[in-house]
Amino acid sequence: DYAAAVAAEARALDAALAIGERGGVPADPGIADYMTAQYDAFGANAAGSTYWADDNGGYGVRNADGSDNTALLDVLVRPAPLLVAGDPIDWTFDAASATFTLAYTPDLSLDTATEIAVPARAYPSGWSFDCGDCIAYPNGDELDIYTPPSARPAVVTIHP
Repeated sequence: DYAAAVAAEARALDAALAIGERGGVPADPGIADYMTAQYDAFGANAAGSTYWADDNGGYGVRNADGSDNTALLDVLVRPAPLLVAGDPIDWTFDAASATFTLAYTPDLSLDTATEIAVPARAYPSGWSFDCGDCIAYPNGDELDIYTPPSARPAVVTIHP
């Protein structure tokens, strides 16, 4: 598939993979499935991404009247790694259980935390995390991991 092919190219170049300027028309049938498939492919290949339309109507995340397009936002707003202190392997989000999992290989020479966005929209009743023997703290809508789990790969799970 295309996502795997560009991920292989990024690895060959020893480069990060970021996919930008993507989206879809929120009124199109199947948009939620389409966007979910995109996010799942990005996570499977440890690719960063950006949804580019932050306007009303058209490709935007708000309706023409300025109200939230909840069908689209419910797909787009999900946990995601913001900064990985090491090499990300992959991440997944199971919307049915609201469970996010990040696997990565920590780089212990880096003096920074791994940061994961944990949006309140995805966890309206709050969230918890599991990461074995890591040292991590919630920080608003983020989870900051200061000392990674000792297991390799390091695995962090966020759930309701």
